[in-house]
Amino acid sequence: VSHFDGNEYGLVSTIRTEASLQKCTTENVQALYETALNLKNYSEYVPNNENSFKMSSSLFTLVDELHQKQTINDTYCKLKLKSIEESAERIQKTLGGQAR
Repeated sequence: VSHFDGNEYGLVSTIRTEASLQKCTTENVQALYETALNLKNYSEYVPNNENSFKMSSSLFTLVDELHQKQTINDTYCKLKLKSIEESAERIQKTLGGQAR
């Protein structure tokens, strides 16, 4: 059984907050990418953490899709950020419900 991990939860919270600000700047997208990569890497080798790693990897994929765009269309960016925010919120609910 996985237990609550405050580090994981904090990284997801940071991603959710940054995405909710709807800032479609190169700097913000880069910061989101770095935090999502950090979350994925952090989650990968924690014992009994397979589900969290899967969720972290899915969230990273969403962020990476935005990060890989050479030119960021504002409408696409805002829709992608909303998707990232919603995904991060679902992950927070899941992680927050784990035993402490």
